[in-house]
Amino acid sequence: MKNLLSFNGMRNKDTELFIKALDCYDMYNDLSLMDCFICVKFKKLKIDIFSFDKKN
Repeated sequence: MKNLLSFNGMRNKDTELFIKALDCYDMYNDLSLMDCFICVKFKKLKIDIFSFDKKN
C-alpha cells in the first residue's frame, strides 16, 4: 500500500501522514488504520488525544 501512495500518479495532500499511519498500523495490531491516521494527524497538529477505550 505504501508503494501505491508513493506512486507519482497518485495525488493526496496527506500522503506522508497515510504512510506514517500505515507504519503505526503495522506496529500496533490492536489499533485500526483510522485510529492510527487520527493519531498521526493529531500529533502533527499538536492536539492531545483522549480515549474512552478500556484496556483489558
